[in-house]
Amino acid sequence: MMRYSGEDLSQANVGVLLFTDGNCRVAFGSVGPIPKRSLKIENLLKTKGISAETIEEGKQMIETVIAPITDVRATKEYRMHMTKVMFERAITTAMERLKTPKLIKK
Repeated sequence: MMRYSGEDLSQANVGVLLFTDGNCRVAFGSVGPIPKRSLKIENLLKTKGISAETIEEGKQMIETVIAPITDVRATKEYRMHMTKVMFERAITTAMERLKTPKLIKK
């Protein structure tokens, strides 16, 4: 099987960055005219902490943050659904990485 030689465009993407001091950054791409950072979701996670409940609350807030469209690559409903799935996975992965001891090179 060969890789398609044309464009490789995402249907949706999510970026999450967690800091040890409780701050975080959350951004969404390919679900609106420009990439969008969500200060609203970041504030929720910082003030209430990260838990199953706040992740669910954040997923519901996504609907007020992004405005996906339907095009030849995906429907707006699919993009919304996958953005929520990716958000939850990104938060969970980032939390696990914060718990993992860092390798220190000497």
